[in-house]
Amino acid sequence: MLSYNMRPSLTPVPHRGDGIVDLWRSVVRHKTLLGAVTGTCCAAGVLYILLATPQYRAEALLRVQSKAGVSISSLSDVSGSIAADGSASDESDVLTSRSVVSTAIAQTGAETVVETESYFPLVGRWMATRHAIDRELAPAPFGLDQYAWGGERLTPGVFDLPKAALRMKFRVVAGESGRWTLYDRNDTRLAEGRVGETVPFQVATPEGQAPGELRIDALRARPGVSFQITKYSQQMTFDNVLQRLRTSIPPRESSLRDPALIHLSYQADSPFEAQAMVNAIIKTYQQRDIERRAAQAQTSLDFLRQRLPALKQDLERAEGRLNAFRTQTGTVDMQQQNVALIARMSSLEERQTTLQLALDAAQHRYRPESDQYQSALTQLNQVKREIGEASKTAAALPTIQRQYVELARDVAVTTQLYTSVLTNAQQLEVAAASTPPGIAVVDWAVAPEKQSWPRQWIVLLGSIFGGLFLSTVSIYLIALHRRELRSPEEIDHFSQVPRLAVIARSTAQLRQDVRALTHNAAPAKLLAMTSPTDPSVEALRSLRSSVRAMLSGVPIANHPGFHGLNPINPLNPMNPMALSHAVGNTVTVMNPGYVADATDASGRVILFTGPTQGVGKSFVSSNFAYLLAETRASVLLIDADMRQGRLRHLVDGREGPGLAEVLAGTAHVEDAIVPLGNGGLSMMDAGAEYPENPAELLTRPAFQDMMAMLRDIYDYIVIDSPPVLPVSDALSIAMQNCDLVLLVSRADRTGARQLEETLRRLENVGAKVGGHVFNGFAPGRYGAREEYGIRTSAR
Repeated sequence: MLSYNMRPSLTPVPHRGDGIVDLWRSVVRHKTLLGAVTGTCCAAGVLYILLATPQYRAEALLRVQSKAGVSISSLSDVSGSIAADGSASDESDVLTSRSVVSTAIAQTGAETVVETESYFPLVGRWMATRHAIDRELAPAPFGLDQYAWGGERLTPGVFDLPKAALRMKFRVVAGESGRWTLYDRNDTRLAEGRVGETVPFQVATPEGQAPGELRIDALRARPGVSFQITKYSQQMTFDNVLQRLRTSIPPRESSLRDPALIHLSYQADSPFEAQAMVNAIIKTYQQRDIERRAAQAQTSLDFLRQRLPALKQDLERAEGRLNAFRTQTGTVDMQQQNVALIARMSSLEERQTTLQLALDAAQHRYRPESDQYQSALTQLNQVKREIGEASKTAAALPTIQRQYVELARDVAVTTQLYTSVLTNAQQLEVAAASTPPGIAVVDWAVAPEKQSWPRQWIVLLGSIFGGLFLSTVSIYLIALHRRELRSPEEIDHFSQVPRLAVIARSTAQLRQDVRALTHNAAPAKLLAMTSPTDPSVEALRSLRSSVRAMLSGVPIANHPGFHGLNPINPLNPMNPMALSHAVGNTVTVMNPGYVADATDASGRVILFTGPTQGVGKSFVSSNFAYLLAETRASVLLIDADMRQGRLRHLVDGREGPGLAEVLAGTAHVEDAIVPLGNGGLSMMDAGAEYPENPAELLTRPAFQDMMAMLRDIYDYIVIDSPPVLPVSDALSIAMQNCDLVLLVSRADRTGARQLEETLRRLENVGAKVGGHVFNGFAPGRYGAREEYGIRTSAR
């Protein structure tokens, strides 16, 4: 008998470097999970669209007024101006300030939130959104007028509650002819009334009964339709409104220091609520801005009125000094040159004052590098130079003429200042009476026809991509945890049990399976019968050669698969068992000298098993048994999977007993064996009915006695057993003197941890694991493109 002393060398599988390709193969492998997760996310997205409360956004466009106010000549540093020189950023902050927003909340009644309740299940809310801005009720389909289908509206005028009842949910049910009924959260009727009627009621609070009152100004709904009405505190309402209120300042390619446009938007459950809130905020801001500007104008006017008497006295004193000088010196008129100098100096002083004011205004409106600012600065510097030159000319005059020029200039400048202040005072009187707002409304808010959220396509696309992302991440984590085998070389990294064969995916087998499914019948013939040249059959022939050599006592040096020795098994250094390198599809297990004991001529028992179901062990074992029979050997194929046996279909119309009946003692062995084909292959299926205790049947002496008898009849006994990890049947068979255990794994299905655990369990029961059979391999993935099977070469 063949003797083994082998333990797998369990070392981690090295990291695979195929990245995206490896992930794609995992996704293809778990496409069912991919579809399930993505479908679930899509269903959740559809439910969200149908059930989510729609949101509507109303928008308005504002322009910051930049019109310059009335300049006050050289007194601008004292009186200032009423120009609207605030920036768009400053004004946007004022628009969202507490004083403005709180006033708008009080005007619109936003503290009271009303929601329609009586929607048709699932699709009712979605259908009602199509009539959100209708001024009349939407028609009720199929006569279902007890539901809300769109166009319903309830506007409370007064809803006063005690502080303890804030945030409590109440229900208003519409009645006939504008009547309504108010219920609390316990469906206790609190009040009844009509539209426009203020009705007091008592509400239960933790402190006891407290008074409240309700007046509904507008009610549009069919009888029986209910609304949920809730009142919140001023602070909570302000916070909620502020979260939904947005201001944005669009950038502009301009020399202006600040942009002049402001976008104001507000999002609410109702399009009319959104419109009302935006327009209320704008009107409140404009009113407050007008009041502020009028107050500033009045303050400037009061200041100028206080200065006018002093300026008039200064003018009178300047004129007195000039008249006294003329009387003292007897000077009535000066030379024409002096008059021109006086006029020029007065004009330059006035021009300097005007240009200084213009430069101050440009500094607030334009960037320093802009053309407007630089032009004003250049003109002011030019006037200053001219004033300096005129002053030098006046200094060169005779003393009397110089004094006259100075006195005349004081009179001219004082007269001009007094006249300018008097004129500005009159203008401020007009401005205080009719002050324009600092912001002009370009577009008022209108009730939006379409909801801003949820956007159906955005939600659906987000659900699809979110489902794909979640499923991909899940598949990646599953593959990372299971370490699914991709190539046969990966087995060598954690197990020193040799690979005896690598079986490529069979296109013919796939077509045969599809034909069986579409015709609702199982295939009646093995692939080795129908497609003897298929690559997977060629790989099984290589496996047949390796197994026969292992079980027939061929010397190691003469075996065609021998190309040298691998290192000694590191887990069992006392046993100098070695492994040959891979040649073709065959790797031979060797003890020193011979693979098997040639003196034992009894039938050989070969057990095929795998870590889990779905690895293809039934396909491998059945076709392998057929190929063994083609060597003129007598072969018995036993389906030992008495839980999900799959080989009964190989015999058309088979209804007789099988292994289960033989072990149970209800049938004889010869009655359970049927010939398969025209060669030396016979088969014993799992049985007509699956037993309740298959593991116990396999441990009975009847199974050992049956195997001892079959060894004397057949050259080879091939057993197809259940997988190792789910059940213990395979272990029960493997421990009962099987000559060779072949472990079948499958690409993209078997995980490295599963294979490691399978090897441990087989080792624990002393099973003679002779090699691995790697099934379902796609050669094109890793560059192997042989036409007939995959013959792994020494690497």
